[in-house]
Amino acid sequence: MGFRTVTIEAPSRLHFGLMSFGGPAGQLSFGGVGLMVDRPGLRLTVRPAKRLAVSGPMADRVQNTIETWSRHRRKGQTIPVELHVDRAPAPHVGLGSGTQLVLSVVRALEMFHDEVETPIESLAAEFGRAKRSAIGTYGFKLGGFIMEHGRREEGVIAPLACHYDVPTEWQFVLFRPIEQQGLSGAAEQDWFAKATPVSAETTRWLREKAEQEMVPALERRDVDAFGEAVYEYGLRAGACFSGKLKGGSFATPTLARWVSIARELGVRGIGQSSWGPTLFAILPDANAARRFAEQFVEAARVPADQLRIEFSPANPSGATCVVEDD
Repeated sequence: MGFRTVTIEAPSRLHFGLMSFGGPAGQLSFGGVGLMVDRPGLRLTVRPAKRLAVSGPMADRVQNTIETWSRHRRKGQTIPVELHVDRAPAPHVGLGSGTQLVLSVVRALEMFHDEVETPIESLAAEFGRAKRSAIGTYGFKLGGFIMEHGRREEGVIAPLACHYDVPTEWQFVLFRPIEQQGLSGAAEQDWFAKATPVSAETTRWLREKAEQEMVPALERRDVDAFGEAVYEYGLRAGACFSGKLKGGSFATPTLARWVSIARELGVRGIGQSSWGPTLFAILPDANAARRFAEQFVEAARVPADQLRIEFSPANPSGATCVVEDD
């Protein structure tokens, strides 16, 4: 093999909300709709080394993933590589960073060792991803707009329902309180175990909103109609979490207020990604996105050191991998 370097760049995931949970066995569970954005993205590099060395953001999680890969693929043998995470989104802010990190690490190791690439559905199942939402898993492979209707049994990845490109000129403004995090890990699992089931009527409404309004608006490149459908979908999906969220359909009253400010500024496409605290606004182009951000900061009166704002187009093709042999 010689001296091989593998670099992977993966997008971030915006999740518009789950379609169902808590129903009886055999009924479709979870499901959802969302899309992938370029920023804030993940970038990691694998190089040869005399011993295993991990560095960069989320190093502990990378270490755990490598150890799992070693058990599954190398019978526990230590892997002598240097793996450095150059950049990564903040964890637990609603951007699906965990799935992108795990899939990137495993795919990079496969490429480094010149192995056949495992199908993404099998990869996710093997490494414990997509237990609820599969949006980020399919987004890692495809980019763009993703919808899946859910799964009927444990351990099975929900099948992809549809995938569409997102207009390249559309811009997404991502903004969140810097110190806040969303629900994750054991606390998230415990909440779902006790949650009130989503009604069949609500699940049907959410699916129809996505299929009959979001998708057609996307196909005709109508950013306002698409944004309005995303906003309405998010309100209804978020209402299913009313026992956990303090801001109605949103994680906190502050986020609910920020959504109201964005709507007052004329933005129709506004929502919360997953548990938050990341909010996203959908604008027709980069200039409109910059104007909105300036107006929002002035209207919300949030100190600069308490607010994180990023701008991004939709990601068109999922993760990219570059292999360099010397």
